[in-house]
Amino acid sequence: MTVVTEAKISEDLERFLKIHKQGKEIKYRNRISQLVATEGKSLIVDYDDLLSYRDSLAKRLLLEPDDVLKNFDDAALDTLKTTHSDFAARIRKEDLAVRIRGLPETLKLRGITTEHLDKFVALSGLAVRTSELKPLALKAVFRCRNEHPTSVPQKGLFLKKPIRCEECEETRYFELSEKETTFIDYQIIRLQELPEELPPGQLPQSFDVDLTTDMVHVVRPGDRIILTGIVRAEAEYTSTAGRLRTFRSRIEGNYVEVLGKEPEQLPLSPEDKAQIKEIATA
Repeated sequence: MTVVTEAKISEDLERFLKIHKQGKEIKYRNRISQLVATEGKSLIVDYDDLLSYRDSLAKRLLLEPDDVLKNFDDAALDTLKTTHSDFAARIRKEDLAVRIRGLPETLKLRGITTEHLDKFVALSGLAVRTSELKPLALKAVFRCRNEHPTSVPQKGLFLKKPIRCEECEETRYFELSEKETTFIDYQIIRLQELPEELPPGQLPQSFDVDLTTDMVHVVRPGDRIILTGIVRAEAEYTSTAGRLRTFRSRIEGNYVEVLGKEPEQLPLSPEDKAQIKEIATA
């Protein structure tokens, strides 16, 4: 059986970005040029294009999104270095992201189960709450008591410290150096079931969704959205028992498409207001 390495996946994805055509247009080369022109951070890829190019890669994305998206980001940066080296030199690697839209199936929130953990999915829902923007540590730099720096890549919501200092073998004292730490913009939104999808007599289910970089402030309360992302399990804790056996589901957002607002959220035109007044006084 042939083993497909990460380097091979990244190489294959880079080829896809460089040669895929829509008619006579080299689609993603043009999108990368638009990205450079607007100083953007996201390269939008249509799932159907990847499926038609290499269905095994498209299916692997759904099942192993962490690996494929990482390689996709690397492929996008390598393509950018080839075609627009000046822009590639100006941006941080962590600011460039490939975002996937147009998955063949859109799930309802109530349909998410443990089978979807760490899988790539599309969900429809209603944004009911948004947090303020927060800096999120991506690579945290710590200094030991001897001021030696140690960089620790971060995942999840809890800050991870070094196990030991590589220079002096310190294992206990580490202080975060905010100035040396790499941060990205971060926001949480609450996604709730659409009213028409709610079973009679049931309370609406909801998920917290993590959004980063240029997806921050895209969604407002009242927006109907389609979201692609990775389903995560987040540990639950209590002050007395510590970590519990139960986990809470969370979505790591990859792409957000705003479809519109709930009717009550839409602004009224002068004609609408006049008609309401006319009905009210009839």
